[in-house]
Amino acid sequence: FPVPCARRSGTAQGQLPLCPTALVAVARDGRHIVFATPVGGNQYRLTSVDAVRGDTVFSRVIAAAPVAIPRSLRDSLQANLAADIRAEPELGRYMEGLEFPKVFPPFTKLRVGIDGSIWVNDGQETLGRQRWQIFDAKGAPLRVVELPRRLMVMEVSARSAWGVEHHPDGFENIVRYDLRP
Repeated sequence: FPVPCARRSGTAQGQLPLCPTALVAVARDGRHIVFATPVGGNQYRLTSVDAVRGDTVFSRVIAAAPVAIPRSLRDSLQANLAADIRAEPELGRYMEGLEFPKVFPPFTKLRVGIDGSIWVNDGQETLGRQRWQIFDAKGAPLRVVELPRRLMVMEVSARSAWGVEHHPDGFENIVRYDLRP
């Protein structure tokens, strides 16, 4: 699937910020491997593989609601890229013709839970939220949850999320969020 905001040739690759990219996540016990791959527009394919048996558990295309990237954020990202290009002109030649995305990618982070659940992050932390869609181990949607933006999600299940919260005062706490049914 061609992505207008990324380029790959040989071993070199270039990608603009907020450009959709394929991800893979492996369960801590190694039994489940999950792939998220952009397929066009704001759709992506979510595929789960049972690594022990070598079987595909499920593979389905999921449509995400497109959310526009605010113009101010796009301008800021373009200004940062322009500064990088001034420092490295070869980068500018390589990135020439790539288009900044107008909507957030349908996913930017992927986690596989200790129970086989799958968490897909929509990447909209810049809008002040960290939203995750949770699927069960067979790919059925369970719920959407919002967690604090400052939380670095480390471990998940269909019922809870563990992570590290970074506070403005410099302290870090290990926390668990239990999800209500």
